[in-house]
Amino acid sequence: MEKLVFDFNERLTIRGQGGDLLPTPGGVKECGVLALVALSPERRRTRSFLQDKLWSDRPTEKAQANLRRALSNIRKQLGPHRAKLQSDNRAVWLASSVLVRVSGDAQDPDFLNELTIDDPPEFQDWLRTAVTPPKATLQHRSAPDRAWTPPKACPPASACCRPKACTATPNRRC
Repeated sequence: MEKLVFDFNERLTIRGQGGDLLPTPGGVKECGVLALVALSPERRRTRSFLQDKLWSDRPTEKAQANLRRALSNIRKQLGPHRAKLQSDNRAVWLASSVLVRVSGDAQDPDFLNELTIDDPPEFQDWLRTAVTPPKATLQHRSAPDRAWTPPKACPPASACCRPKACTATPNRRC
């Protein structure tokens, strides 16, 4: 399976396994979707999160349609690599074969400066506050290819190797 590299610096660039430059989606909202997903801790975002950051000024149905259209445009642009961007009815994520490299500093005014999405302002707010990569290059593989599953509840008390406070059920000790 061929790997893809999403590189974030002043702009998003996408490279194939051999380092060849691949087409980057032309629309700023499409690039915004990729940035929001790729720069998230698990390389996964809920659809509602994406809609809020990119189309919060639109009615819900319109925001949902815009996200569907953006995902379709991204997949068309990725061509034979379209399966690297995965989604279900709840979330959007990157395949595990996608390497995300942040070679810029989010505090640098030039970080993703070509990605200006001012309307709605939620995206720029996210960009200023949520993206804080280290100054050195960060490389991270996405979460494994699987659908989102809710967190598991605490195991039965007999399954615990030592007592601890249960995080899923208050006042219960495992």
